[in-house]
This record gives sequence, C-alpha cells and structure tokens, in this order.
Amino acid sequence: MTNPHLSATDELERLAALHRSGALNDAEFATQKAKVLNSPAAPAVERKPKSRFRRVLKWTGVAVAGFLVFAYVNAEYPELFLSGLPKCDSPEARKMVERTVEDESVGLYRGRRIVQWLGSQATEDSSPNLVRCRGRVSLNAGGESYLKYVFQKKDDGIYISVKFD
Repeated sequence: MTNPHLSATDELERLAALHRSGALNDAEFATQKAKVLNSPAAPAVERKPKSRFRRVLKWTGVAVAGFLVFAYVNAEYPELFLSGLPKCDSPEARKMVERTVEDESVGLYRGRRIVQWLGSQATEDSSPNLVRCRGRVSLNAGGESYLKYVFQKKDDGIYISVKFD
C-alpha cells in the first residue's frame, strides 16, 4: 500500500528497504513498485478560473472608483485640471474665488464667505496668460458686494487675486 504523504522517491526507498529486510518478496516488490511508478504525481491544487463576470465587475469597480476620485479632485481643486485659464463665469473660476475668499491665511477677508453668485463677466480683453473679471456676490455678513478677480498663468501654476470694491 502506498503512502499518499510521501513523494515517489521516498516511497520507492521505503519499498526497497522493506524488500531488503524480507518483508516484501520479489513479486510484491515489483507490484508495489509498478503502482508507485505508474501513479500520477500528487495533484496540484487547482485554482478555479475566475469567471468573466467577476473580472468585468472588478474592472468596472476600478473604473468607477477612478472616475469618482477624478470628479472629487476636479470639484475641489479645479485648477489642477485646467489646461488654460478659466472663464470668468465658469464653475471652476467661482470655486477658486470662493476658496481664496474663505482662506483665513489670506487675512484680508476674515469671516467673509460668498453665499451666492449674482453675476460675473470679463472686464477687459484678456490675454492667454491673464484673465480679469468682475463679479457681484451675496455675502454671509449680509448685503451684496462687487469684487474683482484676476487669474494669471505662470510657469508653475495658476494664480488668483481677489479684491472687494
């Protein structure tokens, strides 16, 4: 009887030792040896191939996650994906102006926050590296205010300056 836990070489050595000790006669040794040599190798653990559905589901999930990350970053930091300067009335421009006004490290407009945009437009002929805008906003402190904002493109990024009238 062959031992399933031994390799073929170990099993043959065990049979040879039994044959030398006289526990197996020549016929029994030949029969057992033939079983060991003709038996297939221990079956490897076979992995069940993943179904096409699971692969499609996985890559769909990766694509959706990538899109959500892109959408979040684009919504919070639109300047990262701008190839040129934003237009005055674009959502990207408004988001950048709002963040600049709310940024307390600027110090000029502490506590001010834009509640609603009431209008915006370009004020002068803009160049490819400079866009001047004027907007009317409603502030959290109450009342409306006009503001001027300028986008300037330099080699290392897009800069914005905001002034209230």
